[in-house]
Amino acid sequence: MAAFELTPELVLGHAEMDATHEDFAAAVNAMCMAADTELATTLDALIDHCVAHFEQENAWAESIGFPGCHRNEHERVLGVMRAVRSELDNGDFGLGRRLAEELPVWFRHHAASMDAALAAMLKNGLTMADIDQAPIASPCGGSHACKNHDHEDGEHCHSHDGDGGHACDGSGGCHGH
Repeated sequence: MAAFELTPELVLGHAEMDATHEDFAAAVNAMCMAADTELATTLDALIDHCVAHFEQENAWAESIGFPGCHRNEHERVLGVMRAVRSELDNGDFGLGRRLAEELPVWFRHHAASMDAALAAMLKNGLTMADIDQAPIASPCGGSHACKNHDHEDGEHCHSHDGDGGHACDGSGGCHGH
């Protein structure tokens, strides 16, 4: 199996997170290169790494109100690792090898999505409250959150503030706000 390396798009610009991700890749690579007799030991080391790695990311996420789905994904992956570890005790080395092959696939998606968003927020000093209040491009072309005004989606009219002072002309634009 080819070595697992962090490609440039997986280097997120958050020094501590990037270093932890390098350590993750090294632990996965150790597992990939291990003989069957060492597979359980290398998986134990990977699990120990991931417990600390995930606890750190979870703490960062909690500090800024980042969604709990990030923590949940960490818990699911650790659960799989622990289940595979139990199977290694029963001699199922093929399952251990399969885990070593699949972890880089999972990690690439996880790092490019959840970790990238978390790293960007941490680097920029943002919290979820900042994101929730940020101006966004609305479906009606304004640079504000549509939840705060009326809009028409081409099929239905929506009045979110309850004032009823809107008009839909079928153009997809917002009127009367």
